[in-house]
Amino acid sequence: MTPAKINRGLMAARYEDTRNDRSVAWMLALMLMLVFLPVIGVWAAAFLSR
Repeated sequence: MTPAKINRGLMAARYEDTRNDRSVAWMLALMLMLVFLPVIGVWAAAFLSR
């Protein structure tokens, strides 16, 4: 294993990690939106109908 190959492997692994983190963050954001949209809709309906 040459240092260049090791470095390339580390960079590829790091890139995979960042990509996985980004997908996890997107999933969390989507779940938060799915939770908050109905809450905001209900609150707005109650606020407007008052």
